[in-house]
Amino acid sequence: TAITAAGVLAILAAGFDPRMAYGIFSGVLEFGFEVLVLLVSVAVIVYFQRNRASGERRWSTVVAPAITIASFGWLLYFSFARSELLLGTPTPLISILFVLLGGSLVVGIGFASYLSVRRPDVYARIGRAEG
Repeated sequence: TAITAAGVLAILAAGFDPRMAYGIFSGVLEFGFEVLVLLVSVAVIVYFQRNRASGERRWSTVVAPAITIASFGWLLYFSFARSELLLGTPTPLISILFVLLGGSLVVGIGFASYLSVRRPDVYARIGRAEG
């Protein structure tokens, strides 16, 4: 909440129109969502290829994620090709938000890598439901 409030205050202080900023945020976050779904679908296939003894159906472990990869790959391409419709007029805010989005991906991958090497017990629990 504090980070969001700081971001909103920074945008207002910079003199951006709040409606334009909202549209830019929505557009950039749409790119992030598309990349996230694409990466999760790849992760599903990789996970179940490594853990074949899980007994899951082929539809759930390969076919559906492959369809999602193809669909969201096309959607991501189309979003980049028509980015002016999704993001509006180019402003420095767009670049800043894409840097923050990419930076959060890099930080997340770096933190997961750190946990996998230094704290494998914590890393092994990621995504697990514990009672």
